[in-house]
Amino acid sequence: MKLRHAAALALSLFQIAGCWSTQTFTADGRAGYTIHCNGALASWESCSDRAGELCEARGYDILEKHFWGFPLTRTMLVACKPQSELKPLSSPK
Repeated sequence: MKLRHAAALALSLFQIAGCWSTQTFTADGRAGYTIHCNGALASWESCSDRAGELCEARGYDILEKHFWGFPLTRTMLVACKPQSELKPLSSPK
């Protein structure tokens, strides 16, 4: 029984909060990430923060968003923008 309680506790803690990502390819052939932000403490902002960490200054396009009510699960598919789309910094005059 103790093992069951430990497993249930671990699962419930996992469901409270957590974001992780896996690298993938999008339908248009770009490299992208599937970002999972699960649990009561996660939000769409958590997914966006993770996308910002992964894509850094390039920025990203959100291609899909999915939400399931129980357990609380948010999944976002993003593709980092190519380096060529970076806007140059304005030079001082």
